[in-house]
Parts: sequence; structure tokens; C-alpha cells
Amino acid sequence: MVRATVTPNVLQWAMVRSGDPAALQQKFPKLADWMAGRASPSLKQMEEFAKASRVPVGFLFLKEPPEEHLPIADLRTFEGRGVQTPSPDLLDTLYLCQRRQAWYQEYAEETGEEPRDFVGSITLRTPPGKAAAQIGSVLSFAVADRKACPTSSDALRLGVLQCGARRETYYPVGRTCHLRKSGRKECGA
Repeated sequence: MVRATVTPNVLQWAMVRSGDPAALQQKFPKLADWMAGRASPSLKQMEEFAKASRVPVGFLFLKEPPEEHLPIADLRTFEGRGVQTPSPDLLDTLYLCQRRQAWYQEYAEETGEEPRDFVGSITLRTPPGKAAAQIGSVLSFAVADRKACPTSSDALRLGVLQCGARRETYYPVGRTCHLRKSGRKECGA
């Protein structure tokens, strides 16, 4: 049986990153021995641990834990403080959206789609009233049109279709909408 060499600090990082170290300790009874160097996990055990901790298996063989950075500006707060570490759910969602955006960009270029003039036309410095007016103008979507829609989701869908943009629909993470809900989870912490 092939045994894996892993460093305790990488295992500790994976446990913390998972958001539920106690569940990992329960699922992997020899985890404390792996961390203390008294035992080595098999390759199959490492693959199972990677899946349970939601860490790429290759990360577990690094000498030091990797530094994970959000690929977008991080404006999240929880209880009035900035959130220091992104949750696996948030990272998975961001990476999934980035893959979809890259796919769509390639598709749009291959099919000769024209760039949308409104993309990037509003910045953080744009006054909110002006931004709202600009969005309303692009969407050509009057209040009466929105009121005719049974739900806000229907109104959004219709507005996006009218301006010729692509609407990204996704569940919180991948294809699951059954995640545990807590304040920290909701903000990606």
C-alpha cells in the first residue's frame, strides 16, 4: 500500500479551511496520528481527506499551505469587521463563475458578438442616481414593464433579455442549493 508524506501544517490548514475540523477528525480517526507524524495516510485516504476538506489533493503534498487570494476585490464584512479568509463555498463559486465567463468570452469572440457598450460604463465613482438612470436607459425597462412581471426574478430576466446580455444563473456552489446557512456562510466567511 502506497503511503503519503504530508506535513502537519498543511493538514491543519486543510482542516481550518474546511470550516468543520471536528467533522474531519470524526471521519478520519487517525488524523491526529497523521498530524503528529506517528502514522502516514495511504494515497486513498489522502484522496478521501481532500474530498472531505474540499482541497485539491495536490495541495496536501505541498511543504507549506498555499496562500489563497480572492480573484476579485474583497468587500465582505461580518459583524462589522472585514472577513480574513474566504470559505471553500465562496472560492468554489468564484472559480466557477470565472470559468463560465472565460467560456462565454471565447464563445462570443468566435461567434462575432459585438461588445456591449454599457459594460464597464459605471464605476465606483459614478453617483448612484446617475448609475440607476444609466442602467434604466440601457435596459429600456420602464416601471410599468417591471410591475407586469409576477416576480422580481422574472423582471430581471426580462430586463437582461431586452438589453441583449447573457444572464448567469447559478446555485450558491456548483449545482447545490442545500448548503448549511449561517451568518458567516452567507457572507463567504
